[in-house]
Amino acid sequence: MALGAVASMVSCSKNKLPVPLEFDLQAKVKINYASAYAGNPSVMMKVNGETVITGIKYAYPFPGGGLNTQGGSQPDYLNMATGNTTLSLSVPNVGKSTDSIQLYSGSVTLPGAGYYTIHVADTMANTQMLVLEENTATPDSGFSRYRFVNLIPNLPGLDLYFNNVKVADNIPYMNASASFDIAFPTASSWAIRPAGAAPGSTALATYANTSPNQRVFTVFARGYNGSTDANRKPNVSLYYVR
Repeated sequence: MALGAVASMVSCSKNKLPVPLEFDLQAKVKINYASAYAGNPSVMMKVNGETVITGIKYAYPFPGGGLNTQGGSQPDYLNMATGNTTLSLSVPNVGKSTDSIQLYSGSVTLPGAGYYTIHVADTMANTQMLVLEENTATPDSGFSRYRFVNLIPNLPGLDLYFNNVKVADNIPYMNASASFDIAFPTASSWAIRPAGAAPGSTALATYANTSPNQRVFTVFARGYNGSTDANRKPNVSLYYVR
């Protein structure tokens, strides 16, 4: 998969663990591309009319990647100007940087300097964006910090379980839970269920990993309830906030 270079107006920032004092007036932005198209096309992403990446595929917290996602495993961000920001997604003409099929274009506001994620979910005319400010504060030693975001459009709410314990309750589509800490090292089994479903009922999706020490993650549910194909079935994924 060929990935285009980051444009001059949007540079990439490595989010390293030590963050002393910051005077940067730009926003640090991750774009969580979670639009589950059946054909999973290679997509070109533009910010304010300038291409930031070509060849991106579902599901990709860009830049950086995550767990059970496309990309790597780094808490990276784009440096972007604050204020009104237009995000455009298209299928490009083969071998060119011009649009062939426009999938979506919409605007959000980046209110100021800080760390943000723009979540993108659903497809075509139903595409929506959600901007969330990230809490990059390091948790105490012996813990990692998590937050849950529901990006499954056709369910009114989701419950998130960690090792059979409910950690997020009835989170609506395009909404996020409060943060919660999990002890390190803990082998984990994440599960999502429709809001109110019995704890022992069949999960919509599960994902297993081991909680590390002093990291910050977002857990997100993606796909569509009832779908069974690889590109659209429900999934649980994580990306690195810090």
